[in-house]
Amino acid sequence: MDFGTGTVLFIILAALAAVAVLFGIVAFIYVKRRYKTARSNEALIITGPNLGDPEKDNRIFQDENGRSMKIIRGGGQRLKFFQTSTPVDLNSFQIKLTTPKVYTSQGVPVVADAIASVKIADSLDGIANYAEQFLGKKDTEIEEEVSKVLGTNLRAILSKLSVEMINNDRESFSHQVQDIAQVELDNMGFTITSFGLDDLRDADEENGYLENLGRPRIAEIRKKADMAESDAEKETRMYKAKNDQEAQQEENTRSTTVSQSQKERDIKEAEFKRETERARAQSEQAYQLEQARLNQEVTEEEMQVQYIERQRQVTLEQEEQKRRKAQADADAYDIKAKAEAEAEKARIDGEAEASINVLKVSHKLKLFVKKGVPKQKRKNLWQKRWKNTAKQPSWK
Repeated sequence: MDFGTGTVLFIILAALAAVAVLFGIVAFIYVKRRYKTARSNEALIITGPNLGDPEKDNRIFQDENGRSMKIIRGGGQRLKFFQTSTPVDLNSFQIKLTTPKVYTSQGVPVVADAIASVKIADSLDGIANYAEQFLGKKDTEIEEEVSKVLGTNLRAILSKLSVEMINNDRESFSHQVQDIAQVELDNMGFTITSFGLDDLRDADEENGYLENLGRPRIAEIRKKADMAESDAEKETRMYKAKNDQEAQQEENTRSTTVSQSQKERDIKEAEFKRETERARAQSEQAYQLEQARLNQEVTEEEMQVQYIERQRQVTLEQEEQKRRKAQADADAYDIKAKAEAEAEKARIDGEAEASINVLKVSHKLKLFVKKGVPKQKRKNLWQKRWKNTAKQPSWK
């Protein structure tokens, strides 16, 4: 083989090597681009043809509605032709909820704040539901829809319970909201990892329902604290008194062992003190008895004074009644006397008038006699004049 033939062969081999290297590079790039991996906090959703046999590969989801996808978690998968992959973030996200004014079962308006942690479900069904409804949407849109579901169920549970039930057992309340909301979120592909009632307050601050609700409990706790403090102080005083008593007893014991004479002296002093105390007690008792007797006498005297005062008032009342009766009798007598006087005056006036009339008629009769008027005519004139008079005088 000459030099020219060797050169041509070298060039051919170099070209084949270059093609092989290029092919290897292209194959590497192709394989790298088609091989997809899922991180520990991700799920890889693969769609397209030839996903595999669901009975042999439990990562393949397929249902009667025709949905079919392969879900990779914590591993990798080389995509076949016409297959696509979409990563899904499995990290939980937090949603803060604040309800509008909600009326509890008692009709009390309240506002509640709650915090929920939500993530995409771990099951194939959950991830498939999420992929169907939310794949491609923005995080803000997803959080908004989840917030609506949680807020609706939160308000529904608030309206069914009383303020006391909610406030006294917040854990039970949170579980109720979580259990009911989870039913709807399952269909959306989400799961609630935690839910907690952060705050419950009056919708109208002037009502003060929640503020007043805790006052009896606070008062009870303060009362128990004061009682415990008082008991502790009492025990301290008793312990100190006991120690003082024991110390005194020890001191007395040491003192009595000094000498018998000192003991006898102490006994005599104690006896003297006892007699003195007895005498003082008797004196005080006598003083108290005397004081009680004096108080009794004062009380009796006060009662006697009150009795005399009541008797005097009764006497005054009787005198007043007598005076009123005498005044009434006098008034009646005056009225009777006045009536009799007026009757007597009327009688006298009548008699005087009658006498005057008699004189007038008599004078007239005398004139008739002088004129020669007959007797019968004079008699008729006299009777006619006194016809209506009760006491008729004689016409002669």
